[in-house]
Amino acid sequence: MRFSSRGGLCVLFLSLGLTLAEAPAQAGEAQEQIFATGVLDAIALDEHLVYRHDRQVGFSDERMRALENGRVELTMALDESGAREALVVLTEDGRVRRLNPFPADAGNPLLMVFMETAVHGMAGITGGSPFYIRNRMRDALRGQDEGTQVRLVHAGTEITAERFHFRPFAQDPNRDRMGAFADLELQFVVSAELPGQFAMLHLATGETPAGEPLLAESMTLEGVVWLD
Repeated sequence: MRFSSRGGLCVLFLSLGLTLAEAPAQAGEAQEQIFATGVLDAIALDEHLVYRHDRQVGFSDERMRALENGRVELTMALDESGAREALVVLTEDGRVRRLNPFPADAGNPLLMVFMETAVHGMAGITGGSPFYIRNRMRDALRGQDEGTQVRLVHAGTEITAERFHFRPFAQDPNRDRMGAFADLELQFVVSAELPGQFAMLHLATGETPAGEPLLAESMTLEGVVWLD
């Protein structure tokens, strides 16, 4: 998974149709929080945001490997012109992948990394079109705006965050062709009090015959302790 320098995040925003500039005039709390820009402004150049990355799979082939205790690290740096940029490094089972830099003045690039992983994972497993899947996710993220409050502790501070749930294919006319992905749920926990905004990004499909999700994946900010 690679993104082109600088433009990669913008291209992915456009492919999902999820820029705040393109959002409807009545865009509400979910979009404003999940796609907030400038959330990296307060992160110093020597500061590291670390997210635990876990993946559970309910199949035995090589389409997507299970992952325990993976790691995603986000750091800030200066490019050749002196502008701030965000660097993302993923560590999975000892393999290290360094993504091309993201513009620091956009949203948290972890969101785009997570969403693109979800799109390509689903497309690869189901054989579906990544363009169709992106469009359905776009519609879901635009069309739902109800969240619930959750309490957590980070860096010794108790924080009230907002949890948003999305089911992109709940009403999709092609649900019967998607298997367990028909019940895919996306979940984001966000707070402006957290560095980088996100406490957790999570997805889970419907269950296999054994009663476990076909696929479940999460990225959780290191140091988060859930109170409820």
